[in-house]
Formats: sequence, structure tokens, C-alpha cells
Amino acid sequence: MGTVLLMLATFMGSIAVPNVSGAPPIDGTLSSPLWQRASLAHLTYDLRTHGPAAESTTDYVMTDGTYLYVGVDAKQRIPVRALQHTNDVGLDTDDEVQIDLWPNGTAGFQYVFIATPLGTHYQFSSENTSFEPTWFSAGKVVPGGFTVTMKIPLSVMHGSGGGTWRVQFARLIEATNNDLVWSYGTSQQNHNDINYAGMATGLPALTAFHAEPRIGVYALGAVAAPSAGGFNLARGCRF
Repeated sequence: MGTVLLMLATFMGSIAVPNVSGAPPIDGTLSSPLWQRASLAHLTYDLRTHGPAAESTTDYVMTDGTYLYVGVDAKQRIPVRALQHTNDVGLDTDDEVQIDLWPNGTAGFQYVFIATPLGTHYQFSSENTSFEPTWFSAGKVVPGGFTVTMKIPLSVMHGSGGGTWRVQFARLIEATNNDLVWSYGTSQQNHNDINYAGMATGLPALTAFHAEPRIGVYALGAVAAPSAGGFNLARGCRF
């Protein structure tokens, strides 16, 4: 019996992301027929209880090769917590849905995109501590839960792999601290742990990250006269 329970509590997800033509509206609803073309991911495990999720969450995922589109249908029996209206303010104070992406697998950067039931959003990356790309999200609180739609530009991420990404879908319910995930293992403690992330095929291989040469920019600024926009060395460094 113990072996059977252990097997039931382990699921390494795999999802084929369809490439579609046409972009779904990012309006916080899943009513557009375009969402029916998406692949589905069900968040069935709760890291807080290490058991089946008590609430239903379905993620819809597709791409047009330029953007990644994510829709979330989140059922919730207790009141939805949704107070924040300003992006990048008040992280982890509202209910949230999240997608974690590793375009280059275990050897590359992690990118995290989070949205609340109102569509207020946050983002993080191991590539850059000031990661603040332009992306889009919208959410609506509806009877019995909420829905969220996201539009994430693939160009803001970097990787040099062949198109097989690691991915995790997660949802946080703030009032109860429930932490729901799609891909999981019995020893998992954190939804950001790549060791338990699933596989996603169908997403493109991205360009590798190359740091911008900074010494050349500094030299040009240093030799120019202050009146021409040059930098006064006595005041310190720009970078």
C-alpha cells in the first residue's frame, strides 16, 4: 500500500504547446474560441498538505511563436482575495497564479510570471535582478472563483537549447496557504524547484544571452566633454 501511495504522489508533467495563428484577447476571460486550441494543465497537487488539491485549477497554454499565451480557470469556494491594483506592488498579498519557465532546462535561466485575480502582475528572473519586461495580463473575479489571461513575449527570455523547456504551473491561495502545482514529487517543498518541473515541447529555441560590452560604452562617455553629454569621472561611474 505504501508503494502505491508513493506512486500516486509523484507526477512529472509533460505538455505539448500548440502553435496557433491568431492571438486570443487578453481580457481576463476564456470565452474566446481561440482558447479551445490550447493544451491543458491541471494543478492537482497541494504542496502544503502533500495531497490532492482541494480546489480545481486548469491552465490553458499555446503560442504563436512570438508570444506565450496562458489562461487560468481557478475555482475557489472561499472568498477570492484581490486587492492590489498596481503592478509590482503587494506581491503575495492577493491570491495568485504563476508560470515558471526554464527555456534552457536545468542549465539555464528561470523566468517567473505571476498574476492576481485582477490581472495585477509581477515577474522575476535569475538572469537579471531588475527583470521588468513589458507583458500583459488581465483577470476577473467570477462566481465560484476567477479567471486570468496572460500574454508573455518570448523575446524577453534567453536560452540555447533545442526547444524542450522545463515548466511549472502554480497557484497560491493566500487565506489558507494552499500551494497548488501541476508537476510534483513527494519530497517537493517549493513550487520554484526545477527538479520537479515538467517538460514543455513546441516552444522555440531562444537566442542565447550575451552581456552587453560595458567598457566600450564607459570609454566613449568618459572621453566626451560634459557639454556633449560626457561623464565627469570625478562624480563616479554610471554602471
